[in-house]
Amino acid sequence: MTRETRELTIKVGEVEHKVVLYTSMNGYDKLEMMKLVSKNKKLAELENPTMGDISGSEAMELQDFFLKRFIASIDGNASNPYDALMQMPSEVFDQVFLEVSKSINFGEQKKN
Repeated sequence: MTRETRELTIKVGEVEHKVVLYTSMNGYDKLEMMKLVSKNKKLAELENPTMGDISGSEAMELQDFFLKRFIASIDGNASNPYDALMQMPSEVFDQVFLEVSKSINFGEQKKN
């Protein structure tokens, strides 16, 4: 099954980068996210989770997780887009992270 994507063009100086992002989570992504969020929690804490319920290190772990799962390709290369992003200027990272965050709506329900 093919996942929906969208393409970003990010220009840094004179260089343009094409970044393709997935627009939603699949079942595997959701399950792995739930494992990350719940690994150090009691069941009562999981009923209505909010961003305030996770530690800074857990938030960083989730950031890495979402970047690895939502970047489909960078500059046409899909073999390891996360590593490619980490080697790019921080302005590219910041823009990609912002766009991935918009796709996730973590802690909020998407409206139909």
